[in-house]
Amino acid sequence: DGNTDNPRTITLTQDTSFTAQFAKNQYALTITSSDNAIGTVSGGGIYEYLDEATITATSTAAHHHFVQWSDGETDTLRTITVTQDLSLTAIFAIDTHQVATTTNNELYGSVDGAGFFPYGSTVTLTPNPENGYYFVYWNNSDTANPNTFTVTGDTLLSALFAPEIVPSICMVS
Repeated sequence: DGNTDNPRTITLTQDTSFTAQFAKNQYALTITSSDNAIGTVSGGGIYEYLDEATITATSTAAHHHFVQWSDGETDTLRTITVTQDLSLTAIFAIDTHQVATTTNNELYGSVDGAGFFPYGSTVTLTPNPENGYYFVYWNNSDTANPNTFTVTGDTLLSALFAPEIVPSICMVS
């Protein structure tokens, strides 16, 4: 008869027949991006109990990447069996690159400034010669001291150090 009251109270005055109609519960799957400028998501919506929903996270900005979902899962494409309302956020971040350094001999000197840096950041590498040595150049022939550059990818620079040459003074009489 279209009545949706639950429970329902009925006063019977004659023989009556009712048929109860049931439907699966529906749940909201809410999918968001941590930053819409660098990543998009899809797959959210209303699903019935035990439906399988496929969600995706896609990085759309250069030099950025998907990190994980807010529940710790790291697959960009995943299938979820819906059993309750669920909200998930896709977390995106800027790419990070390693700037590493070496020297032609650890006894001659060291370099400060290496590490992991976000894409586009400015890094300064400073050669530190030991006593009796001096910095000559980097393996890319750059002589900048310190060497400041913009990170665009993983980088390995080697500092070349050389012994200081002290001229001998000779007196002739």
